[in-house]
Amino acid sequence: MNRKYFFKKYVPLASVTVKNTKNSYYYKSSVDRTYFLIDVSWSWDKEPAVHWTDIAGAGWDGNYELTKHISSTNNRLSLTCVGNGSAIADKTVYAYMTSSDINAGKATFAMNQGAYYVQSFYWVKSGSGRIELSIVGHDNNAEFIFKYGHATLSTSPSISLGGLSLSFSSGIDTFTPSTGAVYGGRATIK
Repeated sequence: MNRKYFFKKYVPLASVTVKNTKNSYYYKSSVDRTYFLIDVSWSWDKEPAVHWTDIAGAGWDGNYELTKHISSTNNRLSLTCVGNGSAIADKTVYAYMTSSDINAGKATFAMNQGAYYVQSFYWVKSGSGRIELSIVGHDNNAEFIFKYGHATLSTSPSISLGGLSLSFSSGIDTFTPSTGAVYGGRATIK
């Protein structure tokens, strides 16, 4: 008996690496304010199959708030967009972190970043930025969590915060840095 076997070619799924690192944490007595700066980033190993709207989410403890006292570019995420083919030059677009509620922020952006020629497009391969949190007064500790969400359905992504746990809406695959939360270690700057 002659049988033919058909095997489906296995194509591994795209994966993303997410990082967050404490940049600095200090109290500035001249303005009576504590600052917490965190560097965040993510990068795909290859193009994901789905190109809906993705989301970067952040959460923090206490009464910290998103601010831009240290730099006007803080809370701005730089997105590196690439096209298919080495002849296509990368381009950078920006997404801005905004407060979702008192202890959370988010930035949403389209994975598909426009056509560079007919029937082809740029996609967001990676992103990075510096999140600036601050609080009035002298605070000895802070905690921060960052997650990246990749939309697998064409829904509007959203986040909610419970304690220091970020939840993303359904249809969003979430990715968290292996280090999890980042803790502050205070220094005083006059």
